[in-house]
Amino acid sequence: MSSKNNPTNTRICACCFEPLPRSQYDNKQWALGKGLSLCGDCARNSPTISSSSRHNISDKAKFEGKDLNKPFASGSFRWVAKGRYTSGPRKGDPCVVKWFKEGGVLQKHYFASDIAASEMATRLIEQWNREQFLPGNKLVRINLPQVWTSSKPPYVKVLAEPFIEKYRKFNSNTGWADTKTDWACVMQAISHYSFHVSKGNLLLCDLQGGVFRDGAVLTDPVVMSYTREYGPTDLGRRGIQNFFANHQCNQYCRDYWLKPRERKNFHKASACTLMVTPPACSSTASSVRSMVSVQYKRNNVVLQKEVPMMIATTTNQQAPPPNRKPGLLRRMASSSSRLRSGRQQQPSRAPLREVVVHPPAPTPNKKKKTKGPLGRPVVRRPEVVLVQI
Repeated sequence: MSSKNNPTNTRICACCFEPLPRSQYDNKQWALGKGLSLCGDCARNSPTISSSSRHNISDKAKFEGKDLNKPFASGSFRWVAKGRYTSGPRKGDPCVVKWFKEGGVLQKHYFASDIAASEMATRLIEQWNREQFLPGNKLVRINLPQVWTSSKPPYVKVLAEPFIEKYRKFNSNTGWADTKTDWACVMQAISHYSFHVSKGNLLLCDLQGGVFRDGAVLTDPVVMSYTREYGPTDLGRRGIQNFFANHQCNQYCRDYWLKPRERKNFHKASACTLMVTPPACSSTASSVRSMVSVQYKRNNVVLQKEVPMMIATTTNQQAPPPNRKPGLLRRMASSSSRLRSGRQQQPSRAPLREVVVHPPAPTPNKKKKTKGPLGRPVVRRPEVVLVQI
């Protein structure tokens, strides 16, 4: 299939998956952004997607300081910490928050692209569930994340979603796939089906999550398109061709499903997620360098400058050394210090939301110790409450 270069005033409908011009969308749908907009016909007859999505159903959660300072998991470019909901129907249930590692810039763009990819993945999974390819009416669902913020300044933003038990990865956006189990074959078939049902416009991959008796729950999916609309993990035309160059149809695939005409290996198949600079964030699509506006502190004065930053990653990063903890609390403390200094030196300038690239390690605060009932010292760990925006 040839490359599709849609103009900027054309967008793929999130329901019928057709690339349609601006005139086919009303102002309300167009303002929703890529991955969420429905054309006029689909907006009037939009199918429900509640059976294929999993929501927070809460607006507040609590995370202890030890969990934020030492995340229990990490991906190629994000940390993951575990907490519990404190309100709503899910009160007491476990949840997770995800934030970008140091060096992952353009957070606002990443949050928007993550949510858009999850919304589009939900639409594609809804089509898969309707076909009832799996025996026993088993369903596949997608965790829909939300952007939450801390309840106290400097209001650090994170992605919050329900926790998934028995987590595992099934395939990646570089063509790697685990086909040892039956559910792994199902995920490969879902990726192939997404290309077919979207009429060759999209490919759903990088599927990971948990398997249960009634189906599976996925999180952090990657949607690849010819126009690279879905963030830094959308590898575009080359990513789609690379996936099918490594894909082998199994018992869940159908012979009539579409495939691209050209299938070539552009990336080395790896279980890690490949992340490159999206076209909107660089001068050329092939470049992986971006100019980043950063703040740094020198002699108690906040300064600002533009520096080049490499934001492509292909391997899971190891845990940082002890003096460079990945915790969200350290990041909040560092940001709070910069904001206080910024208000004194530059009262008229709004503080940047981006985290300092390679900031100096802050001086650790001494923990208050008190005497417990048995006379032993008790360490009171700080807690951070995150609330929905």
